[in-house]
Amino acid sequence: MSVGAAALGRAIPLTLITGYLGAGKTTLVNRLLSEDHGRRIAVLVNEFGEIGIDGALILTAADNVYEMANGCVCCAPGEDLTAMLAAITARADTFDAIVFETSGLADPGPILRTLMSEPSLMGRLHLAGVATVVDAIALSDGRPFSCEESAQIQLADLIVLNKVSDARDVEATEGRLRRLNAASPLIKTDRCAVAIEALADLARGTERAPALANGAAASDHRHHHHEHGIVSVSLAALAPLDMTRFMSFLDDLVSRCGPDLLRLKGIVTFEGEPRAMLLQGVRGSIDAGFAPPSENCASRLVVIGRNIDEAALREGFAACVAEHPGGSR
Repeated sequence: MSVGAAALGRAIPLTLITGYLGAGKTTLVNRLLSEDHGRRIAVLVNEFGEIGIDGALILTAADNVYEMANGCVCCAPGEDLTAMLAAITARADTFDAIVFETSGLADPGPILRTLMSEPSLMGRLHLAGVATVVDAIALSDGRPFSCEESAQIQLADLIVLNKVSDARDVEATEGRLRRLNAASPLIKTDRCAVAIEALADLARGTERAPALANGAAASDHRHHHHEHGIVSVSLAALAPLDMTRFMSFLDDLVSRCGPDLLRLKGIVTFEGEPRAMLLQGVRGSIDAGFAPPSENCASRLVVIGRNIDEAALREGFAACVAEHPGGSR
């Protein structure tokens, strides 16, 4: 288990924009940059090819666009990515947020693991969320998802179903997406005309609670995806949790599930701690950091994966609720 305890008050939030080839990622990035939301955003672009094109298509000043061409960074997210992010975070007084547009062939998993486990980046940035753009026209004929598309959709915090006006049977496509990811919000749109609030919430990072309530009930809830063997379990607790027991619960979850733990995201509060902890996890790596104090003491956690023992998961989470005087919880 790799846990990064970023100091969210100082770290720069990073939003990953992913999606298959031609889905509309650059259009989404341009919309985020052009809207009047008051955020100073650095853009990191990764392309698969020797000649960089996407960076030139981003309609913004050149001094905040960083381009990584000639290779898909998800295949080897090592020194190049780390060096680029270190250069951006060194300008922390210049930027409020980072947007990373990946190659259309990227599996977000290795990138997320690097972001959450690289020691040189700890405390300098934290993962705000993953927005995945999906091409409704390309999927309207019912063709199977590619491996990359499946990974992009499964790991999304926000799904943007783009080009819906010209697509056939959008409802069927939405159903297919929900079989891969039922817990995250889904927005249907054209030309990535997403309300700025949805995008700015991802970019704000520390001010954003993970988008769980839109995709799952406040009470315990679950989704089964028999086609892919994926289970999504949503957990909630109104009372604060005991920090020691909860961290042991996370350790046990990662050790039991390993790579079958596709995604974990949540916001939890602890007894005696005024700040909420934001959690982002992917395939065995978990990033944790504290957000500013909040009056809302509810804890919410979504676990998505294969071969999940749901009963043990619920029992373990319930045991994390802090005990109050008299032995009650």
